[in-house]
Amino acid sequence: MRKKVFFLLVFVALGLAVPPVLAQSSGSSATSNTAVGDMSFATLNFPVSLPYSQDFETNPELITDFAFQGTGSNLWAIGSATFKPVDASNPSETGHSLYISTDDGASYQASTVSTSQAYAVLEVNFPTDPMEYHLTFDYKVPCVPVAAAYALFRVFMIDSSVPVSSIDVLSDSCALTGMLSEVSDWTHADIVLGSGVLGTSKKIVFCWYNYGASWLSFFTGDPAAIDNIAIAGSFCGTPAALGVSDVTPTSATLNWTETGSSSEWTVSW
Repeated sequence: MRKKVFFLLVFVALGLAVPPVLAQSSGSSATSNTAVGDMSFATLNFPVSLPYSQDFETNPELITDFAFQGTGSNLWAIGSATFKPVDASNPSETGHSLYISTDDGASYQASTVSTSQAYAVLEVNFPTDPMEYHLTFDYKVPCVPVAAAYALFRVFMIDSSVPVSSIDVLSDSCALTGMLSEVSDWTHADIVLGSGVLGTSKKIVFCWYNYGASWLSFFTGDPAAIDNIAIAGSFCGTPAALGVSDVTPTSATLNWTETGSSSEWTVSW
């Protein structure tokens, strides 16, 4: 009885819905947890410190950065079915990433029959240092939905006290990205998190959503995959409102708004 109460308290503290029955998977190159019913969770995560990086090349069973939550058959898993190659010309290269799967990471695919909503939750403690923090990651979302809202990948940031279940994937509230799909090639994202994160704990939530039905495929193609996630800070803020004027064949005038306290800048073209 004490074990049951302990797990209930941990899930409530993380703001996650309590799964009905939880069973740990093991003995494969992918890692995910499967619950009886249509809820799925992975090993409970603990807040990470900064700077942070995750390329998923550690033994997947030992990666405890993320908590997974979801409904339906298309859920996040860590495995080797797809990954961002270091050398795209090397056909024998192997690696791992975080991706949507119907079979605990054995394959990189999504069912068009099952309506699914999957969350990979990374909890982060941000220090009070006056730095500008960036979230970077590589991603691809090759799927082509019949309309943008029927299959998408999106990233959100919420306070640690807010339950993940409160996220509306179609709302811009707390969203760090738009509704992403039809991105066939690995693409690099660099997101400025803003000064509001300083001295706080946040959940960064990587979300996959798709609508499914047996009578019609609402999307075609592969689902979302993520690799090389990093969060790091810089004391040099990113200039805002970059503009250009007085363009000639040999010169141009640049102007921008300084967001920090920099007095020198490097201009690249």
